[in-house]
Amino acid sequence: MGAAAAAVVAAEVSEGPSTLPVELTAMLEEYGHDSYQVVLNLINSVVDGSTDQAKFEESCRLLLGTRAYMVLTIDRVITQTVKQLALLALDPTFQK
Repeated sequence: MGAAAAAVVAAEVSEGPSTLPVELTAMLEEYGHDSYQVVLNLINSVVDGSTDQAKFEESCRLLLGTRAYMVLTIDRVITQTVKQLALLALDPTFQK
């Protein structure tokens, strides 16, 4: 994320009363309002199973607003790719 985009996100997050959950606000403070690092942390928590998909999507939408579709689309592409690779690995004709 570019510096200009990070500044816009930081401005959106800091405007008015916070509508972000306490966990997300704490993560923003921990990473110095760097939304990129927060999103990476959210992705890691989904991968290791400590956060479910719905909470991940909600957090991304709250943090990034309308720009969250990029993160969520990439997540779905990666998930489908991993599923297809797993199917290929189990396919007897592929193993030959």
